[in-house]
Amino acid sequence: MFEALFAFLFKYRPAVFQKGDLAFGAPGSVMLLLAAAAILGIPAVLTYARVRGRSSRRDRWLLGAFRAAAMLLLLFCLFRPMLLLSAAVPQRNWVGVLIDDTRSMRIADGDSGRARGDFVRHALGGPDSTLLAALAKRFRVRLYRFSSTAESVPDAVALHFASDETRLGDAIERAREDLQSVPVSGLVLVTDGADNSHAVLQDELLSLRARSVPVFTVGVGRERFDHDIELTRVSAAAAVLEGGALDAQVFVRQRGYAGRRVPLVVEDDGAEIARQEIALPADGDVAPVPVRVTMRRAGARTLTFRIP
Repeated sequence: MFEALFAFLFKYRPAVFQKGDLAFGAPGSVMLLLAAAAILGIPAVLTYARVRGRSSRRDRWLLGAFRAAAMLLLLFCLFRPMLLLSAAVPQRNWVGVLIDDTRSMRIADGDSGRARGDFVRHALGGPDSTLLAALAKRFRVRLYRFSSTAESVPDAVALHFASDETRLGDAIERAREDLQSVPVSGLVLVTDGADNSHAVLQDELLSLRARSVPVFTVGVGRERFDHDIELTRVSAAAAVLEGGALDAQVFVRQRGYAGRRVPLVVEDDGAEIARQEIALPADGDVAPVPVRVTMRRAGARTLTFRIP
C-alpha cells in the first residue's frame, strides 16, 4: 500500500530511489537567480509577524509556515530535480554464473525426487531454459563449474557432480580473475551451500565490492536434512608436551541418528592417530564428547576430528 502511494506521488517505487542519485537539472545561473528570489521572498513571509487584528500569534506563525513551505516546494521544482539511474547496456556487460559441481549436488532431496544436479541442468542447460534466455537478452553470460576452483564451461551439460571439495572463496576469486578485463554486472552463485574450505569469504567479497560487482546466491536443495551429523566445535589445549596426552572436548549434534554408535576419528596431518566409538545424543541436542590423544610428534600439528 505504501509503495503504491509512493509511486503514485513520485512516479517510482522507493527501491528505485535507493539505487539512484538525486540531481538537479537547472543551470547554475538559473539556480542562483532562484536562490536570490527565495531570499527576497523572505520579507513577504515575515509580514505575517507584523499583521495585527483578530488573528493570534499562533495563527500568524502557522500561515507563515505554510507560505514558506509553498515557496520552498516551488523553488525545489524550479531546480528541476532528476533521478539518475545506472543501467547496463544490452550485450555490453558480462554475468558469470558459477554452478556447484560437487557430489552433494547428486542428493535427491526435493519433493519431486529429482537430484539437485538434474534441477540445475534443466534450469540452466536445457533448450527451454527461460532463466538463461532472460539473462542472455541483457548480458553476455559465461558459465563456470566449480569445486576446489572454477573453470569455464560451454553449457551445463559439461557438469559431472563428482568432486569432493567445495571452495566457494577460491571459485569466486577464479571467476573474478577470468572476468577482470571485461565489464561485469554481477556473479550468480548456484550452490547447495556446502563449503569445506575452512576459509572465510570476506576477502573475495570485499574485492568484488571494490569493483561494484554484486554476488547473487541461488540456493539449491533443502535447508535441513532429515539425517545429519555435525561436529560443531572442538575445545582443546593450545600446547602439550611431546609424548603427552591431549584432552579435547568434541561437541556433536545430529538429527535422525539418536542413540546410534559411530566412530570418531582423530587425524594428524591426514594420518589416523586415534579412534573411539561414541553414542550420538538426542535429535537437536549438542553433546560434548571427551577425547584423549597421545601426541607423539613434536612441532606444530594440525588435528582433524571427523565422523566417517
